[in-house]
Amino acid sequence: AGRLFSPLRLADTAAAEAALRHCLDLAPGFAAARYDLAFLLQSQERTEEALPLIERLLAAAPDDPTFLALKARTIRFMGRYEEARVIAEKLVGAHPLDPQLWLLLGTLSREDGDQARAVQAYRHALTLRPGFGEAYWRLANLKTLHFSEQDVADMAFAGSIGDRFGPLALFASATHTTANTSR
Repeated sequence: AGRLFSPLRLADTAAAEAALRHCLDLAPGFAAARYDLAFLLQSQERTEEALPLIERLLAAAPDDPTFLALKARTIRFMGRYEEARVIAEKLVGAHPLDPQLWLLLGTLSREDGDQARAVQAYRHALTLRPGFGEAYWRLANLKTLHFSEQDVADMAFAGSIGDRFGPLALFASATHTTANTSR
């Protein structure tokens, strides 16, 4: 198995796809291989190929949040924003303490045109995981939101307890500069 999945670590997507398909030929019920293949196809925007794999995963485990989140992300790329957002809303209802699901809901709400709901979801993700850089990044990308001094302080603090030169620290620094010059 170590040799089979080495293409995944090397980012050789063609070899990874071939290896995963071979796994499924040998063991059609191998859910991890099916998920990885669906994820790989979805990441390559091959959503029409990914969706049947996801549907098969959900047939076996209809309430699995990982499979449902992958379905929401996949159908989002197919332009089915409303359906994807409904799935994400159900997921956060069932798993309200998962900041990744709130991040997903925020993204889907933004793409469905509900900026207020997107901001609410991103901010909730931040309450669950303070210093969640991706949530700050997505808030900033809304371009309709200005960070408060408290937001900037929270980002700076999160950067100070983590990698001082990591993306969150750099983002906090840039946001602080922007916050001070935008007045």
